[in-house]
Amino acid sequence: MKFLHKLLVFALLFVGIITQALAESFTVNGVVYRITGTGVAVNNLAKDNNLNGIVYVPEEVQYGSTTYKVTSIDYFGGNEDIREISLPGTIKIKADYTFQNCNNLQTVKLGEGISYVSNSMFYNCTALKNVSLPNSLQNIGSSAFGACTSLKSLQLPKALESLGNGAFSGCESLSNIELPESLQTIGVLCFNGCDKLSTIKVSPANPYFSTDGKAIFNKDKTVLYTAIPVTSYNIPSTVRELRYYAFSDQKDMTSATLSEGLVSIGSYAFSGCSKLEHLVIPSTVDSIGNDAFYGCSALQQINIPQGIKNLADAVLSGTGIKTLDIPSSVNYIGEGAFRNCESLQSIKLPEGLTLLNYELFDGCKQLSDIQIPSTVTTIKNSAFNDCKALKTITLPASLSTFENSSWSENSIFSGCSALKSIMVEAGNKYFESDGTALYNKAKDTLICFPAGVTGVVVPQSVKTIGEKAFCCCDSLQNIMFEDGVSDLVIEQYAFQNCKNINRLVITSGIKETKYGAFYNAHINKLVITTTHPRSFYEYYLLRDNTIETIYAPASDLSIIKRLESCTLIPLDAIYVPSDFTIGSRSIVFKLVKNEELSGLDELPVNTYPCVKIDNKEIEADENGRYVHAGLAPDCEFTYTISAKDSQGENVGSAYSFTKETASLFKSFTLNSGQTYVASSNIRLNVDPEMEQPDKCRFVYGYGYSYTKSCDLKYSDEEQSIEFTGFWPSMTVTLNYQELKDGIVTYSKEYNIRTKDMGLSAEFGKITPTSYTMTGSRDMTYHDAEVVDEGWTLDRKTITQHGSTLHVTGCEPESYVNAEYAVMVKNGSETKWYYYSPSKSMQLPALTLETVTEAKATSNTVALICATTNIDDEETNTGFEWRRYDAPDLVPSSKANCPVVDGVMTGALRNLSSSTYYKFRPFYKAESGKTWYGEWSAFGTADAYVYFDPTVRTYAAVCHDENSATVSGFIIAGSDDIKEQGFEYWKRDNAYATAKHATATTDDNTHQTVVATGQRMSAVLQNLEPNTTYIVRAYVTTEHGTTYGEEQIFSTPYSTAIGEVELDEAYSDHLAAKVTKVGNNDLQLAICGTARPVAIRLTAVSGMQMAATTLGSSLESTRHACLHTNRLQPGMYLLHVTDGQDAQTIRIAIK
Repeated sequence: MKFLHKLLVFALLFVGIITQALAESFTVNGVVYRITGTGVAVNNLAKDNNLNGIVYVPEEVQYGSTTYKVTSIDYFGGNEDIREISLPGTIKIKADYTFQNCNNLQTVKLGEGISYVSNSMFYNCTALKNVSLPNSLQNIGSSAFGACTSLKSLQLPKALESLGNGAFSGCESLSNIELPESLQTIGVLCFNGCDKLSTIKVSPANPYFSTDGKAIFNKDKTVLYTAIPVTSYNIPSTVRELRYYAFSDQKDMTSATLSEGLVSIGSYAFSGCSKLEHLVIPSTVDSIGNDAFYGCSALQQINIPQGIKNLADAVLSGTGIKTLDIPSSVNYIGEGAFRNCESLQSIKLPEGLTLLNYELFDGCKQLSDIQIPSTVTTIKNSAFNDCKALKTITLPASLSTFENSSWSENSIFSGCSALKSIMVEAGNKYFESDGTALYNKAKDTLICFPAGVTGVVVPQSVKTIGEKAFCCCDSLQNIMFEDGVSDLVIEQYAFQNCKNINRLVITSGIKETKYGAFYNAHINKLVITTTHPRSFYEYYLLRDNTIETIYAPASDLSIIKRLESCTLIPLDAIYVPSDFTIGSRSIVFKLVKNEELSGLDELPVNTYPCVKIDNKEIEADENGRYVHAGLAPDCEFTYTISAKDSQGENVGSAYSFTKETASLFKSFTLNSGQTYVASSNIRLNVDPEMEQPDKCRFVYGYGYSYTKSCDLKYSDEEQSIEFTGFWPSMTVTLNYQELKDGIVTYSKEYNIRTKDMGLSAEFGKITPTSYTMTGSRDMTYHDAEVVDEGWTLDRKTITQHGSTLHVTGCEPESYVNAEYAVMVKNGSETKWYYYSPSKSMQLPALTLETVTEAKATSNTVALICATTNIDDEETNTGFEWRRYDAPDLVPSSKANCPVVDGVMTGALRNLSSSTYYKFRPFYKAESGKTWYGEWSAFGTADAYVYFDPTVRTYAAVCHDENSATVSGFIIAGSDDIKEQGFEYWKRDNAYATAKHATATTDDNTHQTVVATGQRMSAVLQNLEPNTTYIVRAYVTTEHGTTYGEEQIFSTPYSTAIGEVELDEAYSDHLAAKVTKVGNNDLQLAICGTARPVAIRLTAVSGMQMAATTLGSSLESTRHACLHTNRLQPGMYLLHVTDGQDAQTIRIAIK
């Protein structure tokens, strides 16, 4: 058991190690790789990759001592940095949408061995022009090159077997392509939207496909699969079948000629051909698929051949047909076959048809007359929905099923706003009509009411109002029930979506109202004549609808009040309010006799109304108006209405209702910047019942001790205010005041917060001894005057300017206290604003692990190592060493040694032969504190032993089109170094697809530059623009030359400043001049203003490329620098403004 336990623990540890390894990522030549079970995946581009958009992926990459095969690639969608990508043939797995929306990608090279292009792999790469496909390619996935609008031509490889759906859809510049002999399958819409493709070729040796230059067929041309964009087309007489989507979405196609002999038209064959005007279907056609002509909005006429038995779903949906004669052979028409045929006026349906299907004529807005065949037995839901011109319809004697289902939002005749009459032929066994509505045979169920009728009196014979009987009857205003109606049930959704019901009376004859009976209806006046339980109101009558006023027995009003916020009036109330006028300071209304009054035989003589608010009676004026004025805006007031007789006694029931005064403003929106608060759309809600104030205004401050003021006119005309001089992120309280005789008669506070400084900061790379942070300031609002900006460690001074903070020499496990900060000036005062990530960051623990044996030794030289998690850039790292037998009092020797890829390596020289030494690594922080690793030992040899120097090459950085900085790292071997430096040469075309071959120094195209130091660097001069180079570090000793790894870099396009033109100048004061356009920056000089200056660089389209600001200064000339990514050739606009004056400068990058 102990053995099994140990084995299990070992297995778990092993799995943990493997899992960790699989998740590990590393960077080589600016490309991030992710370790997988089969090798590595191309995962991303490093942040500072210096590739200038040219990405070369080799078949193998080395990380540490391990060489990995590149076998897959992850998602790069939306990456704007890539201009050229070369992928090796070792890649077997490619994510769908790999490079989707990489809008600057221009060139793609796929290496031999790649067998497929994944779905949407290059979709919407709008700049893609050059594609090199390998001979090994067999499959191109769906939409693989869809919407590549710049792609003009493509050579398909000879081994290609399949093209996916829409493989080149939307390639509007594609003008030349040939299908190879190996192609076996081709997807639908393959060349949809390829408007420049005037002809298509198919290899004559292909055994599956042929072409006439416009369409693609099977070999004997009996089946037409797809076609390139055409305006008109004559389908060959050999064709028997049009496959689904054959001509779908041919936006410019106006006519098509179909030859006799054609048998089948596939689904969606002509769907979306919005300009198709002329088409005659041959008499030989016996099958038309669903949606075959969907969306052919210009097609006004079409024939259906005799012999066709079925018309499929949506077959003519959205077409422009006006009339249609369907032959007698058709015995079935699918769902929505004529949906949204908005021009269809008349149609002849064949005898023998038994079903009018779901949404058959939905949206046929001009269909005014239709004869339903005498064989129809069933009409399904929404069959005539929204047929707005239909005035009358007669249902045949054969009809037995009329389907108004609750699952649909509509009913059979919903939205038929002109329909006045639903008639039924004599002899029908199931339905009857009263000349208007549809009933069951016994006429005790009202099944359907026409939507064009404004009022209904439900007969006393009716016991049920059926489901959706009045659905969407927007014309319906008045609903009454005949005297004698009893035991009536209103089914669910019966009055759904009836938006204009003026008056509805629920009498004692209504036995039950089911769930949702008035769903989404609007009722102006609802009269309830008898009492009901709470459940009747809560779950049925008042559920999911809106009601203005409810008249009900006084005993029910307490129940209804908890469920509805509308006006509630008891049935025996004598007077009811009317003619409301709601102002911002007054509520005015009249009282009229209650038309719904019940419960009183007659009124006592001299009955008069009484209106009270808070037990205070309001008298009517000479016009009978009750005027309640001097009120505050947006306030509710409750009025009690009663009636009194001549003795002052109450007559009938008293009741209360609540009204709210209008808002103070018709329109008013406060906006803020960083230093101001303003509104430009102030319109007062002037109340005619109110005495106008002498003055109205907004003030900043309290009472009469305000510090800022903006006066307004008491008017509903649009006005504006602005208050300035505030600090960012400040709560500003403005007070609206009205004054009369110098006294404030009304005031109201409005609070708004000024915009913050838009600061943000995030952590980048974190190591035990260093960290990187990136900060920024959102320039959406930049009216605050910034006089200093950068990073602070003490909230007192800016420690480092610029958006990136990189700190080294830190103490491990210490906390980061850096914040991105700006100093803002307001008048003569200044104020700091700070931002740091919300989560405090503690640096990781330090590891210093001594390698127990020296890496190499000679008689006087030893190469020693330690592993660490310190970053390569730290300089205060090294080794301490001494003779093994030296007493502790003897001082040790120390030397700084660099860290490369987590390994600290040092070459100890001038040692004694045949002697033991001990050593340990150390790190010294800027604070002076030092950390040590464990002691280890080695012994020197008794004679000379040769070992190679260590040479590394780092990625090159281009300054401009003619120069680049290269850097490297060396550790001497057993011999002294005679020369060190860098060797560089141009990359030839074969290099991109071949494995790296070691260059020979005999090649006279190779150049060298000498450098010094263990960490060495050099500037390569006189480079050619837009050229790819290879560079490597080297060290020469007596034993020969040792090289580091090769690094690839490309110089940018040649950059030149075009003629500087002043497009807009608002004064002669502000002047700006571009002084330099560098690799990643643009420099300019500003003069003629002491004010703060905002600078923006935009593309002509308006997209912002970079922005910065300058604080106020009395210097005659100030200099600014815009940090940009590499600008592509083109036209840019530089906008410069100091808030009063502005300039726009055009810059041409050549």
